Amino acid sequence: MGTVYRSEKILSFRDWLEKCENILSHLTTTWDGLIVVTGDMNIDLSSSNSTKKKQYLDMLLALSLHQHVTKPTRRTNKTATLIDHIISNIENRMSYVDVLPCPLVSDHDAVYACLNVKVSRFEKRYKYNRREKNFNEANFIEDFTT
Repeated sequence: MGTVYRSEKILSFRDWLEKCENILSHLTTTWDGLIVVTGDMNIDLSSSNSTKKKQYLDMLLALSLHQHVTKPTRRTNKTATLIDHIISNIENRMSYVDVLPCPLVSDHDAVYACLNVKVSRFEKRYKYNRREKNFNEANFIEDFTT
């Protein structure tokens, strides 16, 4: 689980996208568990014709990652933008995603998700012990080959 903040003052969009893609591709190839990344990406997914949006979504698609937030996360008197995201590598593990209005705290609303954390049950394993006191090599070879 991690958080991200993207600012044009720190990195250009192109540089940020390259670094973000490097980190996420490393995570998706080396970690076989659940990956959840959330944060203020400052990429408005509610805008229809945005080059940044297309490049960002193409990157997520190429890495088999899913962005779950669908409602606006920052509201002003004139605009409503979806710039705070929750990304995961296992889409069906997010059972519920929503936005909590926080007008007294920030101009950004809080995004949250309910995760299905399924604990795998203990799987039976069988261990066979062989007493070596009465070991018969011919019987062992026959047993092994069958």
